[in-house]
Amino acid sequence: MIRKLLLLLFALLPLVASAYDVESNGVYYDISEDGATVTYRDGNYNSYSGRVYIASSIDYGGKTYPVTSIGDYAFYECEELTYVYIPTSVKSIGDWTFYYCI
Repeated sequence: MIRKLLLLLFALLPLVASAYDVESNGVYYDISEDGATVTYRDGNYNSYSGRVYIASSIDYGGKTYPVTSIGDYAFYECEELTYVYIPTSVKSIGDWTFYYCI
């Protein structure tokens, strides 16, 4: 029984190792029915540096999703971030999104 649980745990580990669904041009997105949300690469945050260009839409799984939001903590601790282009499709920006950005 324990062996089966360990096998299941190791099988599911890749699913929790990533904080995003798709990456496009260096930007990480979560996909939902309502659209795409900009997020971070993993739990260490600090996923971005330099100039970042958020797309207005993302193709994923044969479907196109509008980028409608920037999620909580998306650019958290990105001290090397110098510029973020935000398209007009983005209607909301989450909590702590630019916290600890210089």
